[in-house]
Amino acid sequence: MYLEKTHITESAVKEILQNGVKKIAPLWSLENFVAVNPYLGMSDQKFSEAMEFLHTSGKVKATLPIDFYKKALESGKMNTTDVAYAIQNNTLGITQDAFDFIRDLNIERHPDDFVKTIADVADDLMGKKWSRFMVDRISFWASAYFDDKQAIWDTAKNQESLFKAWKIEAEVDYSTEATGLKGFRKLIKKLPGDYVSAAIWALEILEIPEDSMEHYINSLLMRINGWAGFALSLL
Repeated sequence: MYLEKTHITESAVKEILQNGVKKIAPLWSLENFVAVNPYLGMSDQKFSEAMEFLHTSGKVKATLPIDFYKKALESGKMNTTDVAYAIQNNTLGITQDAFDFIRDLNIERHPDDFVKTIADVADDLMGKKWSRFMVDRISFWASAYFDDKQAIWDTAKNQESLFKAWKIEAEVDYSTEATGLKGFRKLIKKLPGDYVSAAIWALEILEIPEDSMEHYINSLLMRINGWAGFALSLL
């Protein structure tokens, strides 16, 4: 039985999924377009906290790269007084003086850590763009599921719930196995029928640490940010 070894409670997973959804801004279709702050779901957090979370989970950068500021200092567009003023008014706990801060900008930095999805890991290990394939297949399916009489041929089970409709489609989609992901349809058929139980199963199989689950879920949502936001706008 799939969930015998599950140690994650249903309520905990529901909370993690709900928190992930809250961080995605709704996105309306063009005929009902409404401009929305892309960070709407994180407006209760400090800018620095929101950016750290989004960078870790989705490689999102809300500031220009360090080289931009270094060049501004070298060209005179910024000066030590500007840096000192920024440090004096920062809320990040930076206590260095301006000269030390500028000196440290020249220290070689290692690439920032960010959460990798299982598709990202497969990219690295197998040399295939599984992450791009994942986004392409989900986008292809979502465009059919959310179709509003634009397509001539209705191919999605959009009378079903979102997860159930995807599961029905994925069980018969040969593209995954044709691309080299053997046994995918058989695995999908064995998944639990509701999204919460399926999420519990996946998180347990992947052994995602509890303190990293929100980052992992948000990383997945950020890969399909447009469709995630559109789905949210329908709630």
